[in-house]
Amino acid sequence: MTVIALCCGVAVNSSNAGEEILREAFQKRGVKGVQLIKCHLQDAENWLPRADIIVPFLLFTIKTDKPVISGVPMIAGGKKKREEVIDEILKHCPEAQTK
Repeated sequence: MTVIALCCGVAVNSSNAGEEILREAFQKRGVKGVQLIKCHLQDAENWLPRADIIVPFLLFTIKTDKPVISGVPMIAGGKKKREEVIDEILKHCPEAQTK
């Protein structure tokens, strides 16, 4: 199971929007078995070890060997940019490779 961390700074409003966008996209594409977790940047040491992919909605400067894909274009970049970000995320999800 791929775990995607949706990371916000202060509140989780962007993470909530990102979660809704990704759940809808995964359902539409028939992708199952991906877990989305919403978290705060200040708690990175707690959630980073559990995540396979990081989708921040703000500047992310923590060093990691995991893929970090900006979620900002999903919310503010229009439909084309949203699809590009979703495609990039799915490249790192083995659950999507069989589709």
